Amino acid sequence: MAWFIGLIGLGYIVLGLFWLSATKKTNLALANFIKNTKHQTMGLIALIFGVLFIISATATQAAWFILALGIMACLKGAMFILVPHKKIKEVIDWWFSAPDLVYKGWAVFVLILGIALFYII
Repeated sequence: MAWFIGLIGLGYIVLGLFWLSATKKTNLALANFIKNTKHQTMGLIALIFGVLFIISATATQAAWFILALGIMACLKGAMFILVPHKKIKEVIDWWFSAPDLVYKGWAVFVLILGIALFYII
């Protein structure tokens, strides 16, 4: 299952590069995706990815790192499913009202995370 980690890493690299080069367009695309997707669906996706990360952890050089990411993804998925819609909406609205510098910082983080994931397979 190491291919899964590599694929996610490649996806993070692409997202990080897009987010750095076209911050406003990428934010708009992410905002549209989030606003048009049910929170339970996003939670289920996060849970599935978390479980796949946990299963894939032993096939990598840094199993503890992948395991930690899997646990965080599962917690995020549970949060999206269990927390009331109003609270989730408040957090999402807060996130999309942040200045561009915050997004560029997260883009660098996502890019570094993608490179790390791609490297440790």
